[in-house]
Amino acid sequence: MIILNQKRLCNLCFIILIFLILFFYIVPFSNAVSSKVEVISLDYSGAIIKVSADSNISSLRLYIKNDSGKFIQFFSSFEKGYREKTLSISSFRLSKNRKTEFKVIIEDISGNYSETIFSIDDLPDKPELVPSTSPSSSPTSVPTTPVGDVASISLNKYNLSLDLNGTKVSNLTATIIPNNAKTSLTWSSSNSNVATVSNGKVTAVAVGTTTISVKSSNNKSASCKVTVKDSSSNIRQTQSNFLASLKNISNQVAKDKNWSYYNSMSVNGWSFSKARAKKRRTAQCAALPYWGLVEIGVLKEGQSFYSNGSKIVWRNSEAKKNVLKYAKIIKVNKTPNQLLKEGNLKAGDICLWTFQHTNVYAGNKKWYDAGHASCVTNNGPYAYDKYKSSGFGPITCNSYMSKKILYIIRLNK
Repeated sequence: MIILNQKRLCNLCFIILIFLILFFYIVPFSNAVSSKVEVISLDYSGAIIKVSADSNISSLRLYIKNDSGKFIQFFSSFEKGYREKTLSISSFRLSKNRKTEFKVIIEDISGNYSETIFSIDDLPDKPELVPSTSPSSSPTSVPTTPVGDVASISLNKYNLSLDLNGTKVSNLTATIIPNNAKTSLTWSSSNSNVATVSNGKVTAVAVGTTTISVKSSNNKSASCKVTVKDSSSNIRQTQSNFLASLKNISNQVAKDKNWSYYNSMSVNGWSFSKARAKKRRTAQCAALPYWGLVEIGVLKEGQSFYSNGSKIVWRNSEAKKNVLKYAKIIKVNKTPNQLLKEGNLKAGDICLWTFQHTNVYAGNKKWYDAGHASCVTNNGPYAYDKYKSSGFGPITCNSYMSKKILYIIRLNK
């Protein structure tokens, strides 16, 4: 019986050993793709390599080992659907007195990857020119080196970003191997409505993406993806955008037809879309400017504020911090009539009043107001008083013109 148990135990150990070999050896390499790197040519102008794989490649990255022994990436390509690619490595990346080590990492369309380390021999010297022969010399004694076609072409950039509100123009430089090959270069843009190119000079035209390509006479080519943006359109924290947001909110409230005033600060912890999702849709005066500032990216949810009649009460420190990033707080303690006479009341100004009220000046003596002034009735702060069909305005409220505004919050742009 003991011998039998020992035999079973040995069999079990053997099975466990096989399982561990499969798990720690075979499994990790199941996600590898077979690849190969060949150095096709090497001369004083640089090297040409060929990278190949046994499945379609989706990304390729090239690294060079620096003097500290670290591999630094200097090239990447996210072109998809090929199994072989020829690349040129410029002479300035190669050493003249030792081998240079490189690493290539490729990933195929299934997410499998491969890493290959290879080296390129030291860079040959540039050949000396052979002097012309004298008349007495034999014509066959002068060797000639014919100029060949372009073997490869590359660009100094493979991704380029331009900005209609900043850097609109950039130059691309093409490098051919061998560098003495006779060729003409043709530049083109896949979408000239986005960016144009002339002899490598790329000029932004409109927001979008395009591909700039360069091609030699024998159809060797390289390309660069160009993205054009307009940074000015990203500036959302402006008075005009704020007013547009308030208008949209007011129009939606008028369209919903089921909003009521209720003096609860809980609505100042929600975005406008969350408030709309509630079964009982309510608002109070400070909610409207808070919702508008959230919409344009000045505040985040819960970063609200209101007037208690003598100061601004901030829901948390982040609310004040974010407001001061994009706006200034002006203490005025004057009526709208006085401020208008001074020219110091502008459309989009958030007004915090001495009678514990908050609203936004819309211009032309009108207000965006989520207080009782926009309601059908006024039965008190904790009654569900329905808003008028105009939503939150802009409304005319003549009584406001003689009351005092304590502070103004004004966006900087």
